[in-house]
Amino acid sequence: MTTRTRAQAQSSNGCGKRLWLTALVVFVVDRLTKWLVLENVVSFPMDVGFFSIVYNTNTGVTWGFLKAYPFIPLVVACIVVFGIVYYHKQIPKRDLGLAGLILGGAAGNLMDRFLYGAVIDWIDLGWWPVFNIADSAITISMVWIIYQAFWSRSTRR
Repeated sequence: MTTRTRAQAQSSNGCGKRLWLTALVVFVVDRLTKWLVLENVVSFPMDVGFFSIVYNTNTGVTWGFLKAYPFIPLVVACIVVFGIVYYHKQIPKRDLGLAGLILGGAAGNLMDRFLYGAVIDWIDLGWWPVFNIADSAITISMVWIIYQAFWSRSTRR
């Protein structure tokens, strides 16, 4: 093999389907749920148990950070999406699903920024900032990546 590692070669030999399928599912579910909210399929707010469905927009990122600079989240999302697409063959096989969560979530929120100038958020827990499916996918993958980093480090000692 040339400069590619064995793990990189394995991830490009059909195993990358996990990345694309995960990203597609997250993207489609995110777009569908936002469409339902935008089309006012429900009355707002709608209490559905442990959370409410609301309509909220956010030009910044989590907790409204960077609202005054909406181009920064837009540029970062573009870098993330294009970075994962460009380097997908170098992602280890075990991390393809996590990368798919990030890719699908970033693409969903990026589409909102292009279409509406802001991200559509709709899940309100009451005690946490309002968020959406894309945010959830990104957060879950990042928490798992951080967990793996610390868990892997502690088991090597």
